[in-house]
Amino acid sequence: MHGERLLPTDTPAQTRATFERNGFLYAKGFGTPGLPDFYQTAYHRSDCIAAHWQRGLKLRFQLPRGINNHQDAYVLVRDGS
Repeated sequence: MHGERLLPTDTPAQTRATFERNGFLYAKGFGTPGLPDFYQTAYHRSDCIAAHWQRGLKLRFQLPRGINNHQDAYVLVRDGS
């Protein structure tokens, strides 16, 4: 996941406020060569992951910047396993 630390510093205040309120932000940017236009960037706060992704899943652990010292990694398992 792109965590809060990866939200660009020049993100407009109104957009940042939306992110703070929702815990999630889908940001359209310049795209990535070779990928469809809808493939953009999503940012998640860790409390949003914990609150919404644990429906039927259990968060085992998270590693901030755990993927190549960049994206946050989360390990979830099916609830009851």
